Amino acid sequence: MVYGARAFGMAGSLTALGGHHMHASNPGSEYSGIFLFSFSGLPDTYGFNSSAVSGQWNFGAIGAEAGIQRTGDEIASMHRMYAGISQHVQNSSAGFRFNLGQFRAEGVPAVYNLSVATGGTTKLGAHTTAGVWIDNFSIGRDKRSVLSGVRMEAGLVTEFSENLIIGVSVLHRLNELPVIRSGLEYKINRNTAIRAGNSVFPSALFIGSGFRYWKVSLDMAGSYQQARGTEFQITAGYVPAKEK
Repeated sequence: MVYGARAFGMAGSLTALGGHHMHASNPGSEYSGIFLFSFSGLPDTYGFNSSAVSGQWNFGAIGAEAGIQRTGDEIASMHRMYAGISQHVQNSSAGFRFNLGQFRAEGVPAVYNLSVATGGTTKLGAHTTAGVWIDNFSIGRDKRSVLSGVRMEAGLVTEFSENLIIGVSVLHRLNELPVIRSGLEYKINRNTAIRAGNSVFPSALFIGSGFRYWKVSLDMAGSYQQARGTEFQITAGYVPAKEK
């Protein structure tokens, strides 16, 4: 799954912020109104990469998101289309998202799956936001394969200052150890940010940076994990109107 380079550079620890410069994250996010394109690659695995395109819209208290993602190579690949909606009320927001997935492998008929994600965020104070969401918890012919894909995330994000954000989250898939993730973002100035993150189970290190100019954004991030080797993500964004 491609979240986008901003979240990737912080080890995916932005569960509580959701839609801000990210693809298909917490469906209960207060979306920021941005169009994104991301590319992700594993240099140590020739030909295996991911790409994602998504759009977010903000209509006052209502937010919406739609996108498509592709992961794989010429031998096997997975496509996912999704669309979701959220509502923001005072200090909280909640929403849901439908996902249509297709898995294709050479010499094997394509397999389709329809699933639902739901989640929300709430402010715990002036500077801290909590978020939780669950993905892929229903619809499919093979209940075992659907259940094995269930993922739950919960996390906190704290803005210690206008320049420093720190996030912590836990990702849990059924029958697997929970993944504990933490990350930080430091804004050097209004247009430039640097990021770092860490995850446990599996252990991985992350770094990233981001640039903003006018209505355009560019984020880059990389990671190293012993089992997967190195991985990178690049995300370009465009904001048609001024962000909130």
